[in-house]
Amino acid sequence: MNTIRLITAFSALLLIVTPAWAINRCKGPDGKMYYQDMPCAAEHSGGEIDIKPASGNAAPEAADQARTQTQLANSRQRDAINQGIATGEPVIGMNEEELQRALGTPSKVIAGNYGGTQKDQIIFYKPNGTWHVYTASGLVESIEFSPDVAPHLRNRPTRCPTELELRNLRVSANSNAAGPDKKAAYERALKDADACRQ
Repeated sequence: MNTIRLITAFSALLLIVTPAWAINRCKGPDGKMYYQDMPCAAEHSGGEIDIKPASGNAAPEAADQARTQTQLANSRQRDAINQGIATGEPVIGMNEEELQRALGTPSKVIAGNYGGTQKDQIIFYKPNGTWHVYTASGLVESIEFSPDVAPHLRNRPTRCPTELELRNLRVSANSNAAGPDKKAAYERALKDADACRQ
């Protein structure tokens, strides 16, 4: 009988001290505040809110308001992800399966592990440019898009480039000032241009 009372008392104590979930208040780069039950994205400031019981009805009202804000934020995030999948664009907060539904199979994945956290750079070469998507633990945390330097060359043009265009591409492809991503794009465009002229 004493054992049953002890277990019941211990279970009640756990219910009192264990929070139902963490609520995070986050601030995006645009300055907008939002609430969610997931940690804030890497480029967003903020963190977990400490909700403590108070006297009277204040604590339940605050918890209800925070829960409503969390549900609203999750609904907006879900809408943004669905929109990204529909339009073929990545969205912060997507998981890798949703990212592939939006952009298809990655062209390249550069995997990394930093302090025990899996951080990957996932690259998608598209006709209008290149997406660089950075994930942490399988969730998109930042995105970069680089318009193609010569998209008409990547898409096999109806006409081949002129000698002047070809010479300009060679100069650009051999330039160290362009940076590795643009230099790679110039080299791809040059390869397509040479193939077109053969």
